[in-house]
Amino acid sequence: MERVIALAEDRIKEIEQAVTTPLVLHGCSGIPAEQIQRAISLRVSKINVNTELALAASKKIAELLQNTQQIQLEKLMEEAQESMITVMKSFFKLMNSL
Repeated sequence: MERVIALAEDRIKEIEQAVTTPLVLHGCSGIPAEQIQRAISLRVSKINVNTELALAASKKIAELLQNTQQIQLEKLMEEAQESMITVMKSFFKLMNSL
């Protein structure tokens, strides 16, 4: 079951008004796309997505290992990288950067 997190928009607004530096969202696991877009509109200009990338890569590797008796490391890494690229493209679209 995926955990859904609600951003404290009021707190982000308060911080945004108090500082002049861009804001950073340290991770977005479980945060719905609409809330990420809202955070961007509140001047959050960096969003860390490492967990999502690592999860995509490890899920793909586990899938490949489960369905194959013998596979080359290079193939595992290539497939893992492709799954990470897919995740990044979805974030770029979400952030209107693609």
